Amino acid sequence: MDARDPEALLHEVAWLRRLAHRLVTDDATADDLAGDTLAEWSAVRTPPHSRRGWLATVLRHRAERHHRREQLRARAEQATAQPACSPPVDDSIAKAQLHRDVVDAVLALREPYRSAVVLRYLDDLPLHEVAERLHVPTETARTRIKRGLEHLRQRLDHRYGSRAAWTALLLPPRAPVPTLPFTLLMATKPLAIAAVAATAACIYLLLPTQTTPTTSPPANATPANQPAVAAADLARTAAQRELAVAPAAPAPAAAAAIVVRGRTVDETTSLPLADVRVVWYAGDAQARGDSATTGRDGHFTFRTTAPSPRVRPVLLLRAPGHALTTQDLGSPSDTEPDVYDVGDVLMPPGTALSGTVVDSDGVPAGDTPLFALLFAYWTNEGRIVRLEEAMPVGRTDADGSFRLDDRLLPNRPDPVLLAAGSRGVGFAELTDLHRDRTSARADIRLLPGTELQVRVVDELGAGVPGALVVAEPRFVPLCLPGTFPIRVETVPQLADCFAAHTGADGLATLHPLALQDGDQTAYTLRVEGAGRDRSIVPIQLPHTAVVEVVLPRSRPLRVHGHVRDAAARPIADVRIAASWTAAATTQSGDDGGYSLALSRGDGPLQLDASARAWFPQHRELQPTAADDEVTVDFELSPALELSARIVDQHGKPVARALAWLVGGDAQGTASAADGTLSMAVPPAAARVLHVWPPDPSTAWAGGIDHLLAPGQNAVTLVLERLPRDRSSLEVEVVDAQGSALEPARVALQHEHDRDSLWHPATAIIGHITASDLPPGDWSLLVEPTQGCELLRTFTVPPGGDTVHLRLVQPLPASAHGEVVLDDGAAAPPHIELTFRDGSQRARFVAAAGQQLLTDGHRLRLDPRTGLAFTVVDIDASRPLAVVAESDGCSGDADVRARPTGDTAFQVHLRPQATMQLRSAEPFASDRVLLQLRRPDAAWAEPMRCEGLGGRTELIALPVTAGAWEWRLQLPTRGDDNRAGACWQHGTFTVLPGATAIVDVRERE
Repeated sequence: MDARDPEALLHEVAWLRRLAHRLVTDDATADDLAGDTLAEWSAVRTPPHSRRGWLATVLRHRAERHHRREQLRARAEQATAQPACSPPVDDSIAKAQLHRDVVDAVLALREPYRSAVVLRYLDDLPLHEVAERLHVPTETARTRIKRGLEHLRQRLDHRYGSRAAWTALLLPPRAPVPTLPFTLLMATKPLAIAAVAATAACIYLLLPTQTTPTTSPPANATPANQPAVAAADLARTAAQRELAVAPAAPAPAAAAAIVVRGRTVDETTSLPLADVRVVWYAGDAQARGDSATTGRDGHFTFRTTAPSPRVRPVLLLRAPGHALTTQDLGSPSDTEPDVYDVGDVLMPPGTALSGTVVDSDGVPAGDTPLFALLFAYWTNEGRIVRLEEAMPVGRTDADGSFRLDDRLLPNRPDPVLLAAGSRGVGFAELTDLHRDRTSARADIRLLPGTELQVRVVDELGAGVPGALVVAEPRFVPLCLPGTFPIRVETVPQLADCFAAHTGADGLATLHPLALQDGDQTAYTLRVEGAGRDRSIVPIQLPHTAVVEVVLPRSRPLRVHGHVRDAAARPIADVRIAASWTAAATTQSGDDGGYSLALSRGDGPLQLDASARAWFPQHRELQPTAADDEVTVDFELSPALELSARIVDQHGKPVARALAWLVGGDAQGTASAADGTLSMAVPPAAARVLHVWPPDPSTAWAGGIDHLLAPGQNAVTLVLERLPRDRSSLEVEVVDAQGSALEPARVALQHEHDRDSLWHPATAIIGHITASDLPPGDWSLLVEPTQGCELLRTFTVPPGGDTVHLRLVQPLPASAHGEVVLDDGAAAPPHIELTFRDGSQRARFVAAAGQQLLTDGHRLRLDPRTGLAFTVVDIDASRPLAVVAESDGCSGDADVRARPTGDTAFQVHLRPQATMQLRSAEPFASDRVLLQLRRPDAAWAEPMRCEGLGGRTELIALPVTAGAWEWRLQLPTRGDDNRAGACWQHGTFTVLPGATAIVDVRERE
């Protein structure tokens, strides 16, 4: 039925009048509001998708404006009828003293917090302008303001003894916020800056302390009508709950706000899901932002702050009976740059998890908090998670049992369930979850903490009280290896175990875990104290002795030097920005000299020199503890201001595309809403500009590399947006007997994707689904839990239809190979066998004296025990390339296994050959994409080769002897990139130990 149908609209009049009478108490006013809403509907040119949601939202806004007008009128009448009451003199003196304390606290803030607070609240600058003034990213500016305000709160809490004491003076009930007179501010200008900033900051300081807004009777409430007004308030709350059946139109907000909307759909039934909780996460999984709840039609809409270009925000969706689901933020709408529509979000069923938690003695651990660790990283040490990203998912019952309300979705990597309580901490890796099972069990045994005493002393050996001591775990799978701060103390349930403050004697007692596997457990002690340098100390547990950590008083590091051009002439007014534990900035003088002092920190010291008309330069150094000063000189080159315009293939501007110079010191710059951006580039050298789309996962074909000619200062670049008529994919996956097959990994990729971006796909036993597939050629690779993999290429036609495929796993074949050495060649100490990139992924089977590496995809042979090996799970319909490498020698063989019986083959190990890529003249492009393959084989993964600018000898790669095909992708060039990337290709043949020369040239 048409949403503008007058006959259908008549059915909404009665409902609208009932809602209006619930929002206001006066019948005549309710009828007027309902009539005005219907009149406004008749003036709408484009009807929204939900008529009832639109009418209810407009009516609610009109009712709110009516209540505000009535409150203002009542306050005006009350002000004229009663004389204003003056506060007591003591209160005024207390308020003045509070102002002075706040001013002192603002002036006492360390940089860069003081500058950030003053710019935000004195000049009333929006967040992005504060970031521009401070020459930092938007997220950095937001963090500085947040930390500066937190320091202010702590100072005032210490000064007045509690938060309530000074907030009561700041905003007493029914009293306006006290402000200093304008004449006083002008008379005391040095104090005025901090005073104005402090006054505005104090208003913000109150917000975190108010968990529940206090309500007072409306201004028009009287003893006679107060019950009616209160009932109207309750009715308004109930009406707001009723309006959840449709997405409410967002209220007007500042320019920095964005609107996020979408729809949740049940993955199995394709029906919309109601009552799904949608939470916005940006940057930090623990920093919970705005949220919404879906209505009956599955739609959700809410308003939040625009994320930084460097932050990938996600949505977290919770629904009863469905798995905890995350969704990347989509790209902004073409017609509405501030609207992000994520479309349909599929909610899979997931697995309901239950189990028990017991302590180390086997006693049930009741009332123990449970956490899910969903976000993981892959390193050389395996899969790891960060403890500060622990997400609360429930608690155990009195008998130690639990059943999570949130279902978990098996993903790669599998989630980790964490239990943390007073009796210890335990975890379980959920590797046995299957999407075809509705429930699973996970039993956790808490590991008791081993007592660790840390004594923190100063340079003279005296104890340092009040220092924070954190034992950051460094064992898989609980955190990120390295020296990065883990911030375990941000999770209260974990802080009791891993963090403590030193007492008056400088002693702190912690109870970190020591894994009960016989090995020592690695930790990093992070010790911080006010006015002292941070100390990082690696330790191993169990540890019986007291660990002593010296925490010296902070000695500022003096950084000085000169800024000159290529002719050694000084450059004045260059901004030098230093970043370590804190940040500091200064300007170079007329002689080009500069000097600044920094608080010491850990990690490298970052220095940036920037000035208008000069190309910025970045330096990084690691001062030692003995250094009191360092000298850093800069040599700047003149720069051009590059003006670029980013559009899609239809000429529409692309907002939030990120561009940066490859190999340059310039920071990434995001395009504005109209697709424009500007950045400094060196005028005398060709540089590659890389542009990354705002949503590379689904909305765009990929990033681009564009070569800027010397002196070029204006370009138009085209990012290819995926077509709207996208298709969905339905794949049935079975084995040779027709039984459903369980995929362990699915790789779906567009054949013409220039950045090797994988398309998201959902896999369950026997079934694979994907959506938003643009037309073109695709490849689907399925790695099952057992047997050989499946590879299928297919074409998605235009039109948005569903593509149905059936993949049948072939019967696995096997082959027996042997490594053969050249005559007279000495046997190497070991030989490693693997499969060439781009070929199928079979697996090796180890025999005596052989060692399997990387899940059976790499095998190490010891020539003393034999050179024979076995390969299984081979797809007989495709060739398999086996590569042998050892001590400067290599060899390969293409194996075509027989479907029945065993296949024998040999790999001849010969001296490695070399493929040399060179140019007749110095190369202008700084990086290219190179691909190699054997004739009639699949192309290997593309290699991104960088640092080629100005060279003629470009790339030297070790290859096996024989015939090869190559192709090279160069960046686009000119004023725009619509001509497309330049591909060069050819063949070469190389003998063992020889070098094949491949000459390439850049397109004119």
